[in-house]
Amino acid sequence: MTDWFGGFPGYESIKDGSNSDVVKQMIAGNDLLMPGIPVQKKALLEALNSGKLSQEVANTNVKRVLEYIFRTPTFAKYKYSDKPNLAQNAAVIRKAPAEGMVLLKNEKNPLPFADKQKEVSLFGVTSYVWITGGTGSGSVNNKHTVSLLEGLNAAGYKLDKELVDLYTPHAEKEVVAEKERRKARGILALPERLPELKMDDVFLAKKAASSEIAFVTLGRNYTFRHLQNQLTNRKKN
Repeated sequence: MTDWFGGFPGYESIKDGSNSDVVKQMIAGNDLLMPGIPVQKKALLEALNSGKLSQEVANTNVKRVLEYIFRTPTFAKYKYSDKPNLAQNAAVIRKAPAEGMVLLKNEKNPLPFADKQKEVSLFGVTSYVWITGGTGSGSVNNKHTVSLLEGLNAAGYKLDKELVDLYTPHAEKEVVAEKERRKARGILALPERLPELKMDDVFLAKKAASSEIAFVTLGRNYTFRHLQNQLTNRKKN
């Protein structure tokens, strides 16, 4: 199964009425093109009728899809529940990232940082606005989130108030602006990285002098467009 609109060079090409190379996709073993749009269906039928796509390849792809369906719990009349154990699920979700966290380099051993009387600088817009998931099927319907700001406050750390007072309204404003931008662009709108605060070297030097340690968060929703741009840049280089 392809990713959503897999095989297209980008969302812009879909809006322009372009099509993916469905014959190559079928031959390569893309049994299921998702989400599947009329232009692809039309091209597949034409390819089958003209012989460009062999009936043998189409039959193999259909067979594999049906074999999968026959093995699914739904087909076996699995008795599902609409009342999952949310507390148990939350415990697993909390444990997994904690065990998967890796400290790449603890040079001069700044961590663990346990002195809560010393001031902490918190940089990065996503320190204040948490990203809980990706886009499409990677999105998350979360019950609640805890930002790095909220987590450090709850743990009793002393945060640089000037930074908090600068970042908090900035983050809130940019979240609203991003929602409005995506609403205006419609269903094909991709998330964009929230703009960071502009800070000069003098301001950063002041924070370096007044704070014992700084946390810097870099975050964004990852999308097909970002991956496509990276691949294009690699080819150019």
